[in-house]
Amino acid sequence: MRRFDIADVVKIPGLPKAYVDVAAIMIAIATLQIAASLLNLTIPLALHQKGAGAIEAGMVLAGYTLGFAIGAMRAPKFLNRVGHIRTFAGFAALGAVATLMLDYGTQSLVWTVLRAITGFCAATLFTVGESWISSQTEAHERGRVMGAYQVLNKSAQALGPMIGTATGGVITAVATATAFFCSSLIPVCLTRVKEPPPPSGGALPLKGLWTLAPAAVAGVFTAGLVNSAGYSLAAIYVVDLGGTATWAASMMFAAQMASLTVQWPAARLSDSIDRRLVILGLNVLATAAGFGIMALGSETPGVWHIVAFAAWGGTSFSYYALCVAHAADRAQGQDMGRVAGGLLFIWATGAVIGPIVGGAVMHLPMGPRALYGYCGLCSGAYVVFMLSRVLIRRGARVRVDFAPAPPTTPVAAGPQGTDQTNP
Repeated sequence: MRRFDIADVVKIPGLPKAYVDVAAIMIAIATLQIAASLLNLTIPLALHQKGAGAIEAGMVLAGYTLGFAIGAMRAPKFLNRVGHIRTFAGFAALGAVATLMLDYGTQSLVWTVLRAITGFCAATLFTVGESWISSQTEAHERGRVMGAYQVLNKSAQALGPMIGTATGGVITAVATATAFFCSSLIPVCLTRVKEPPPPSGGALPLKGLWTLAPAAVAGVFTAGLVNSAGYSLAAIYVVDLGGTATWAASMMFAAQMASLTVQWPAARLSDSIDRRLVILGLNVLATAAGFGIMALGSETPGVWHIVAFAAWGGTSFSYYALCVAHAADRAQGQDMGRVAGGLLFIWATGAVIGPIVGGAVMHLPMGPRALYGYCGLCSGAYVVFMLSRVLIRRGARVRVDFAPAPPTTPVAAGPQGTDQTNP
C-alpha cells in the first residue's frame, strides 16, 4: 500500500517540483500565521478594553518581538542539533502551551512574558520554514517560490483577524489560536520529503550579514520598524478614531489582501531584474501610502481609510520576502538556516522598537494619525538608502562566501567563493 504524504494533498498537474518539495512547510507556516494574526487583533483590543494605553499595549507587543529576536538567534543552534522537523515539532507545541496560558489573566506583565515565549517559538518556526524553502530552491526560481510562500502566509494573515472577530471573546480566541498552533504540526510530521541539511553554526552575525547583503539587512530592519507598528497598533488607531473592532478587522483584511495581489507579480519581476529595484519601488509607494493615511481624519469616509490601508499594506508587506531572496542569492544553500536566523533577528530588533515608538507617537498632538507619519518616514529613509546602493554601487563586484572563524567567536562571512554582484 502506497504511503500517504502531505504533498499528495497539494499535487497539481504541471506544478513544478520546487513547490512540491516545500509544500508541507508552506502549509505548516500558513497554519501558524492564522494563529499569530488572530492574536494580533485580539490582544491589542483586550488591552484597550481593560483601559491600557497605547504605550502599555506597545510594551506587550514588544515582548513578543523581544522573544522573537532571541529565538531568531538561537534557532540555528536547535536546527544544528536536532534538525528541521524535530525543531518545528517541539517549538510548535511550546508555542501552543504559552498561547493557552493567556487565559489565566489579562495582566500586562503576565501577557508580556507569555508573548515573549510565543515570540521565541515563532522565530524558531519561521527560521525552520524560510531556511527549508531557500535551501530547496534554485536561485532562478527562488523569488517565485518565496512569493508563493508569502502569498499563502498573507492569505492566512488576512483570515486570522476575521476568525478573531467571529470568536466573540478573548477566551475563545485564545483557544482557537492554540488549536491552529497545534494543527501546524500535522503537515510537517506527515511529510516524507527529506529535510534540508542542518546549518553549520549559529545565526550569521550582523557584520557577516551586512557584508553579504546590506540592502537585505536594511530592508528587513525597516520592515520590522514599520509593519510591526502599523499593523499591530492598527486596531487601536481605528478605535481611537471612533471605529469598531469589525472596522479594524476589515482594514487589516484589506491590507493583507492587497499584499496578496502585489506579492506574486513583484516576486516574478524580481526573478527577472535586480531585486533591489523592485524593493525600492515598493518602498517608494509605501512611503506615499503612509503619509496618505496620516492625511485622513475621523471625518473621512471609511471607504477611503480602507483604500489607503490597502495601498499601504500592499506595498509595505511585500518586500520582506524579496529581501530574504536577495540574501539567499548570495549565500550557499546549506547556510540558509544561519542567514534566515540572522535576518529574522534583525527584523525582530526593528519590530521590538516599532510598537514602542509607534505607541509613543500616537500621543503627539496630531493623535493616532501620527503613527502612519512615522511609518512613512521610516520607509522614506530606506528609499534614500536604497537609491545610494542602486545608483552609487551599481556594477560593483564582490566575492562572498562563508568561512569559519576561530572557535571562540561566531562564524563570520569570508571573502572567498563565487563571484556575485554586490548587493
